[in-house]
Amino acid sequence: MALSFTSSGGETLVLQSVPVEYANDIEKSMQAVADNINNYKDQTGISARAVVESTGTDAVQAGTTDTTFAINGITIGTVTSSANDSDGALTSAINQVTSSTGVTAAITSSGQLQLTSDGRPIQVSGVGTALTASDASAASTFGHIQLYQRGAYSIDMTDLSSGLAVSFSANLDFTGTMTTTIDSTLATSSVLGAGSTLSAGFTTGAILTDTSLAGDITTTSDSTLKSTTTLATTSVIARDSVFGGSGVSSNQVTSVGDTLLAAGSTLISGSTLAAGTYLTNDISTASGTISAGTTLSAATTTDADTTITNAMLALTGSVLGTGSTFASDSTVGGNVTLASTMTLSQDMSLKSGSTIVDAAGLSLAAGSVIGGAATVAGGDVTMTSSMTVKSGSVLSATSSLATGSTIGGSATLNGAHTTTADLSLSAGTVIADASVLKQGTELTNDIVTTLGTISAGTTLEQDYTTQGSNTLLFAQTVQSGSVLADASVLAANAGGAASTALTEESMNRLVDLSVLTQESAQMAMEIADAALADLSSIRSSVGSTQNQFTSAIAYLTTSKMNLESATSAIMDVDLAEESMVFARMQVLNQSGAFALTQANAISGNVLSLFQGA
Repeated sequence: MALSFTSSGGETLVLQSVPVEYANDIEKSMQAVADNINNYKDQTGISARAVVESTGTDAVQAGTTDTTFAINGITIGTVTSSANDSDGALTSAINQVTSSTGVTAAITSSGQLQLTSDGRPIQVSGVGTALTASDASAASTFGHIQLYQRGAYSIDMTDLSSGLAVSFSANLDFTGTMTTTIDSTLATSSVLGAGSTLSAGFTTGAILTDTSLAGDITTTSDSTLKSTTTLATTSVIARDSVFGGSGVSSNQVTSVGDTLLAAGSTLISGSTLAAGTYLTNDISTASGTISAGTTLSAATTTDADTTITNAMLALTGSVLGTGSTFASDSTVGGNVTLASTMTLSQDMSLKSGSTIVDAAGLSLAAGSVIGGAATVAGGDVTMTSSMTVKSGSVLSATSSLATGSTIGGSATLNGAHTTTADLSLSAGTVIADASVLKQGTELTNDIVTTLGTISAGTTLEQDYTTQGSNTLLFAQTVQSGSVLADASVLAANAGGAASTALTEESMNRLVDLSVLTQESAQMAMEIADAALADLSSIRSSVGSTQNQFTSAIAYLTTSKMNLESATSAIMDVDLAEESMVFARMQVLNQSGAFALTQANAISGNVLSLFQGA
């Protein structure tokens, strides 16, 4: 089993392949798959738990087990049990080897055997008369995986052990006939060989005519006929079918149900409309014309053909004369046998009990769903579109399957085939001698090759050529470019269907906590763990954001201080320097004033001397 997880962001994580098989080996169990998933839970947010338990279908019988009675290959031997194992002999015998098998036994209140494993698969054999065969089947199980997804993330899980059923460089040719045991698909370009028989419910992949069919088709289930289909004369359209084209009746139709006559229909003279019918058209009778809008109080017979211009519902008991015409969308309350061919202008619903007559003019359009069995005659038919083949069909030896087809039954290859894409091989497939398995193939089975046996769980690091016949016990996907040798047998394969899928999904919250059962207690632990993980994640996110804010604040504070310092350096006055300059200028000013005063005084003294002289 190889799984991949894809997150909502598109990132894909591919997990290492784990073989799962009936072996008393924890490394080949669902527990190994769970451990593999848990190794990546920090990346995916998904944890896993293996649940391997089973319960028999019937109560334990008063009887004995065979001497070969074994659990997981560990022989327990003959055990004499009482009804419902009331004396505990069977459960005691199983529990005595628990250390070897990993399986513990108990009895349900209904007396059924209940087995629980430590994760290893449970395989029960040699039940004898103490347990029924259905008990052995129900008690043997691989188990399943419970996935616990933390939070509300969007994650898809894909099983890589799947591929196309048919993907070859040439059409898949097989020897002999192939009887389908499952529904299958013939892709475009597939060939449906002459002599093939198709079970009811098949979908046509090409136009089928009277020359490509052998015999009439009587429908046992409803059919859908696609537009452009032509039904031959004398074909029978069962009651309540919805016409997809204009059809003329070759018989008198007595309605055992209401009949809807669509606009364009013709009600032939001599037809009788049941009491209670509401007229949407004028009709001519022996007593005169009865106008539209009248509700008939008694059964009334027409004496002239009436063309329906407004859809009208003729109630149960009406008798529609031979030659009446039913337009598209009409629904007749009785069987209608066609007086001439009818070509569909739209899809038509053909009810069970109809007969598609194999006669001149028949043409079933591709895509029609035919609710009856048919046999192909007159030559091979090549598909122009996809065709669905139902279980129970037989494909003749001249049939071949194109890439994209699925295999409905066991097919023995006629010649070697090279795969053009990953190919899914179902359990039961036989890989013939000298087949080539391409590098990258993940083995789910032990394969014998020319270089020795390669164990299940191995991813091939080179191409290997098989030796002898290798029968697959488990589904296997082979890589594109692998070669399946002539005479390989391909088991029925629906293709593309993963062997692993999510079957149930539920959302659980803290308010859903319960510890009343082991399963609910496990769920409670997972919910609590998920809540704690979410809380840690939220705290981490808040702490990171807080650190970012703190860093931003410190940076902005430093920037502000630097800006203010720069502004101060540019704009602010140096008081000491300016005080010194002021004092110096003040001294110079005062000195100048004093010098000027002295100069003026000296000039005055000189003038006084001149005057005294």
